[in-house]
Amino acid sequence: MDALTGLGLEIWAWRAARRPQTGDDIDRLERPAGWVPDFSAAAMEASLDALAGFERRRRGLRDGDAPVPAQVDWYLLGSVLARARWELERYPLWRTNPRFYVDQSVGVLFEALLAPPPFGEGRAADLVAKAASIPRTLEHARANLDAPAAELADFTIRQLDPIGGQFAEVAEHLVPLLPAPHADRMRGALTDAAAALGDYREWLRTRRPSMGPYRSPGPDAARHFLGAVALTPFTPEEMVAVSRLEAERARWLELVERNRGGEDPPVLPDRSTQIAREADAHRRLTRFLDEQGLLSPAGDVGRYLFAPMPGYLAPLQHLGVPHDVTGPSRPSANAFRYIEEPGPALGGYDRLQAIDPMVALFHEGVHADQLARSWHHPDPLRRFFYDSGPVEGIAFYHEELVLRAGLFDADPFLRRTALDMMAIRAQRVEADVRLAVGEFTLPEVEVWQRERFGSFEAEGEVEQVEGSAADLAETPLRALTYQIGKTQLLRLINDAHRRQGDAFALRTVHDRLWSNGNVPLSLLRWELLGDRTELDTAEAMG
Repeated sequence: MDALTGLGLEIWAWRAARRPQTGDDIDRLERPAGWVPDFSAAAMEASLDALAGFERRRRGLRDGDAPVPAQVDWYLLGSVLARARWELERYPLWRTNPRFYVDQSVGVLFEALLAPPPFGEGRAADLVAKAASIPRTLEHARANLDAPAAELADFTIRQLDPIGGQFAEVAEHLVPLLPAPHADRMRGALTDAAAALGDYREWLRTRRPSMGPYRSPGPDAARHFLGAVALTPFTPEEMVAVSRLEAERARWLELVERNRGGEDPPVLPDRSTQIAREADAHRRLTRFLDEQGLLSPAGDVGRYLFAPMPGYLAPLQHLGVPHDVTGPSRPSANAFRYIEEPGPALGGYDRLQAIDPMVALFHEGVHADQLARSWHHPDPLRRFFYDSGPVEGIAFYHEELVLRAGLFDADPFLRRTALDMMAIRAQRVEADVRLAVGEFTLPEVEVWQRERFGSFEAEGEVEQVEGSAADLAETPLRALTYQIGKTQLLRLINDAHRRQGDAFALRTVHDRLWSNGNVPLSLLRWELLGDRTELDTAEAMG
């Protein structure tokens, strides 16, 4: 093993133990056995010391004469460390965001419950440990939150109002599935955790009058993030300009499509029908991509399957996307999307995938497939999640790919849904950027989103605008990854065609992009085309 690979594996192991939890369904890492979060003062100081050591060692391994793939790995590790520096110092949510500790406590348990049963001895012990760690995490929250944002405290208080009933429901459905003595320990741990979360909520209420307003990263920090962390060549201003043009184009296409007419089909009659339809849609999508010469069928990669929502998971599903996309240690396992029983109570994205499960497959299913292909990559440094930019960009690109290639020619509902998503994701860029650079306050970004998303159903924005604004504050410059990743991807593919001429094949390019989908697109451009202009621009900006 060369020195760079060895260092990279150390860094990924450190990130698995120390990187904060988020609600992003793509932003998930496999944790060490028995892992629980630790935000004590000693742990945070140790993280900063470890980060400085990794940064120093990486600088010492720079080799401008190395083959391009090795240099790409060197830059990849640099962006990983820049992200860690961002989390610890430049935008320290652990000091400013009360909601951050909901992710580090309840969110940790939610994510650990996503893989399907059984709950054997090892897994049961791990779940109990995570539930039992919640009170300690909230003690660290009280010690660390020296500059909490009032608006995020308000959101957190409302989010925690029903927590007692939610944990009681989790216990009712989970405890009977655990082996003794873990069952009794889990019941007690959940009771203690619910009480601690209630106490945290009341502590926030007491502190709320003394809290200041939310403060954005600001324009300089935003440019640094985009250049040094995300390795993106676009300035914030360029991103807004791109998104506005894309949003106008998508909304016009949507108007044309709606002018063609056609009513939305009803939701499917029951969950078993929805599960069967999803299996059929998966076969149809895979066959279409292969027959059209767009993407080779995956080799040793599992399926993306619908499954009934477990009773122990349902109360916590607001914390993230309820699907298990597997991980590097199980790249051939099936991924599972948990679904509720179809009915009139379903809204937003859940309703759309209960009308036609293809809605989930042409984006969320792409995540599972693309990530699993990446986890089979021969270069171990390319197997781990890096950033939403390439991952979300590929999935968003795939939506328009199959739309334009004709998969939905006979289905007006799927055409309208794909165009709705194109428009909303383009418009999110502006909300994300303007909040991050300080042009919007949190209340202003909520108003802005309500004005633009008021009639939008595809992702439930009408009901979730406030939560969406809190997401933008917690992970600034992430919502733009769909559109900006797709924009970079389109430019890369078109440039590849111009260079390769008659030798160009979409299947070949897509196969390579999917298997390297965890790597920033500016780095892939350099590796695939020998063109490092995007990387140079990002370096100059960061």
